[in-house]
Amino acid sequence: MRLLMIEDNPTDVRMAQLHLERAKFEHELVSAGTLAAGLKLLADRPPSVVLADLGLPDADGTQVVERLVEAAPELPVIVLSGNEAEGVASVRAGAQDFLPKSELSGAVLARAIRFAVERQALTQRLAGGEGEVRARLRSAGALDLSRLRRGLSLRRDDLEAPPLQESAPSVYATLTERYGELLLAALDPARAAGVEHVEACYAVADRLAYMACVPKDLIDLHLSALAQVQGGAARREAPPALAQAAPEHLVRMLSYLASVYRQDSLRQRRSS
Repeated sequence: MRLLMIEDNPTDVRMAQLHLERAKFEHELVSAGTLAAGLKLLADRPPSVVLADLGLPDADGTQVVERLVEAAPELPVIVLSGNEAEGVASVRAGAQDFLPKSELSGAVLARAIRFAVERQALTQRLAGGEGEVRARLRSAGALDLSRLRRGLSLRRDDLEAPPLQESAPSVYATLTERYGELLLAALDPARAAGVEHVEACYAVADRLAYMACVPKDLIDLHLSALAQVQGGAARREAPPALAQAAPEHLVRMLSYLASVYRQDSLRQRRSS
């Protein structure tokens, strides 16, 4: 995986490289000491993820994120900063994540990168249904477009949205397909416990929270995906482990959805 780190402190670049090597995270890290140099590298050969500091010689604060998002809106940006207030503001400006430099480790950084990539891939799969998402939220009469543009999940108590299956059918169909893929992957215990699978599941929960879904929406999604998986297996013998794996997978997904809402609530309290 190609990573672009925009950081003017060579020691921080070396530390990030060391963290990722210790985590045995396969990557190619290129760095730039200024935003201008980083934007040139980004244009020449787009990375999978951008790691950005907010205190650069030619840009400062949320301006760094805003210019990166403007130049490459399809690329996830993870902010690494020693200033928590600026980090929270960077998420509002469009960054996918913020990691305090003082708390950085190989496991934390690797997880953030994997999740950013998975979430971006899912977002692209759902891109065709963006109009449905906006219509769904508008129908609730409480759409905050500034939050939507920043990619922040809406709190459930912000609005009363109709069932996802009815209000955004194409988005629901895409999520059902992805959920079914994850459900089949959960049949392999080793794979289900792997970080890639966990973060893929978390990305689905993140998108559901983004659309202000409730547990009933997730249960509907689970039942639809299960029916598809069982229907696809009708011509052959259905996996015997499916009956046991399905409810366990649903419980995990419900916990991920709750976790996303908790984190969003904490983020809002910390930024207020």
